[in-house]
Parts: sequence; C-alpha cells; structure tokens
Amino acid sequence: MNLQITTSLHEVVENLAILRVVLIVVSIIAMIPVFISSRLLSNLITTPITSMIDTMTEIRKSGRLKHLEFKRGSKDELEEMGNTFNHMIDILKTNSDKQEQFVSNASHELKTPISVIKNYAKLLNNNNLSKEDKTKYLENLQNACDKLNNLITNILKLNKLENQQLNPTLKKLNIS
Repeated sequence: MNLQITTSLHEVVENLAILRVVLIVVSIIAMIPVFISSRLLSNLITTPITSMIDTMTEIRKSGRLKHLEFKRGSKDELEEMGNTFNHMIDILKTNSDKQEQFVSNASHELKTPISVIKNYAKLLNNNNLSKEDKTKYLENLQNACDKLNNLITNILKLNKLENQQLNPTLKKLNIS
C-alpha cells in the first residue's frame, strides 16, 4: 500500500519566474557601473597613448620636433615612455642644432678657397700679367686647392668617425 501526497507547484513556478526577472534586472543594474567604470578606465589608459600617437604623427607631418605633453605624477609605464620620448626629442634637437652649425661652418670654410680659386683663375686669364705674377697666382691657386682638398678630407673623416661611434665594434679583452 502506497500513500501519495501531491501539492501544486504552481506557486513555486511563479516564485521562480519572479526570481528570474529579479535576477535579470539586478544583473542589468549591476552591469551599468561596471560598464561606466570600464569606459572611464579605458579612457584613462588610452588617452596618453592617443596623445603620444597624435604628437608623433604631427612630428612626422610637420618635421618639427616637439615634446609630449602629459599629466605628471602617475609614475606608470606610460609616463616613463613619454619621458623617454621627450629625452629622445632633446637629443634629436641637439644633434639637429649641431648639424646646422656644422653645415654653416663647413659652407663658410668651403666658400673661402672656392672664392680664392675663382679670383685667381680670373686673374690668370689676364694676358698682361708678368711671368712672376702668374707663378705667384698659380701657387696661391694650388694652396687654395690643397686647403679645399683638406677640408673635404676632414669632412669625410668626421663622417666616418661618426658612423663608427654609432656602430661600435665590440672586442673581447683578456683582463688578466
């Protein structure tokens, strides 16, 4: 003999449906602060990177060197990368200034012997010159050519030295 007792589960099903709706609504409400905070955090992270990209693009387009501007105090990897970039820009500016000064000095130094050569060549074209004057002018012409040759040789040596400094060769040394 078996005794079976049954009750209606209709109330339990209704409670589960209400619980399901409440769970969905609470989950959606809980996702709003998560979504907002994730947007704020992603903006906090990507804003410095976007600023760096914009500055680098501007430098590439304009050809003018400029520093990255960023909020200090974060002491994170992005600030370190920005500081490294700004240091690199300082080095590039210094090298650019040195290059401009070198080109200015070299062009001045090269113009002088070229002017001398040009003037002596004009003088030698004159048929009324004595043999002594022609010999003197030819010597001066030769000296100006030698000076020009020395300047060009020194510039090439300087260029070779700079290339060697940029590409150092490493050698093993026996310390003992």
